Amino acid sequence: MINTFFGVDALGSPAALINAIIIGFVFGWCFEQAGLTSSKKMAGVFHFSDMSLLKTSLTALLTASLGLGLLLKSGIIAPDFIDSPLTVVYAQCIGGLLFGIGLVMSGWTASSSVAGLATGRLDALVFMVFVVIGIITFNEAFYYYKLLFELGDAGVSFICEYMKVSWFKSVAVFCILGIALLWIAEFIDEDCDYNEVAKNGKGLWIFTMFVVIISGSLIIPSEEFNNEKNSGIVLKERTDVSAYEGGIITSNNSESSDHLSRTLNISPVTYAREKVEGLKKIILVDLRAREKYDEWHVNGSYNYPIDAIALSLDRFRKFERIILLGSTEETSEAHKLLDNAKFKNVYILDGGIEGFKDEVLNEEKLLSEKISEEEKLERNVWRKMFDGASSASGAADPINLNSLIGAD
Repeated sequence: MINTFFGVDALGSPAALINAIIIGFVFGWCFEQAGLTSSKKMAGVFHFSDMSLLKTSLTALLTASLGLGLLLKSGIIAPDFIDSPLTVVYAQCIGGLLFGIGLVMSGWTASSSVAGLATGRLDALVFMVFVVIGIITFNEAFYYYKLLFELGDAGVSFICEYMKVSWFKSVAVFCILGIALLWIAEFIDEDCDYNEVAKNGKGLWIFTMFVVIISGSLIIPSEEFNNEKNSGIVLKERTDVSAYEGGIITSNNSESSDHLSRTLNISPVTYAREKVEGLKKIILVDLRAREKYDEWHVNGSYNYPIDAIALSLDRFRKFERIILLGSTEETSEAHKLLDNAKFKNVYILDGGIEGFKDEVLNEEKLLSEKISEEEKLERNVWRKMFDGASSASGAADPINLNSLIGAD
């Protein structure tokens, strides 16, 4: 079994940084050796005059997809050791549109411009300068459009889920389509001359056979990956949590026990303190209807539908706390689904939303003479951090997922 930096929670480690530098250097060198560090190459794709960059990118994507598929199917890499980004449909559509416009106008991407800059290209330098300006502007103006980052939030979603096929079958389909696109690009480069394609396309024929054979091996059923419901990927068993922690109570977790006896409960005060301390990776999942969530919610919480809860929370699998908030029925149903998906770090917030308001945000407790000045200061921090009434349109402030997942 190969451990990934994401799998062992080491994305922020020096070793991960060194590996990133080495991979980046090799990528840039290969890019330059292939003659692709030119804005003309990028522009040529959109003018259908030079498809070499498209063919290079497609070859890389197909190779990576097939390689990852083989590693997963053989069990060399566990599925939960791979980071899967969230799908936020509308935000990503808008971002993709802006990226495409910038790409066509400049002829550069972020990665190719760095490689171009290393070779002394002036246009790459101009592009990089304005990329930095754009990043700063984006950061400073984020408050005005931060709600955009929740539009079309579908959690961790996969194409295979909508195709109703296994993950491996969807990869095979993608690879076949990719091969077809490679041949189209080859015909365009050869001015649609079949004889020239036949003469110069021997390497592509070999690659096509390679892709077809590997794609076929991916869709052959195996004992370990035969669960269509989980996109063809079986989630691995994880170790149990401890029997008792401060503010957290759990009972026996044996296979024969009733589901409810395996639940972990955490108090609102414990959650608030751990969240403020920032020493643990925690996500609060609000299971209530979207209308109620929009009326009021805990700042920083996520709202996901129960029927897609396991898939939506898969990227948070390695968090130390996945805390469910809702009614007894909602939390019990969601907990059972997550338990079936082998999540072992799921907790239920005591008292639901009203319990959180009473224990954490209650103004009477803040004004009480029975609590110390230190406790009053703590509760003031809680009110500023968690009171969802101050959020525009009742939407949770976007969480910096990269810092949560990759931080040491």
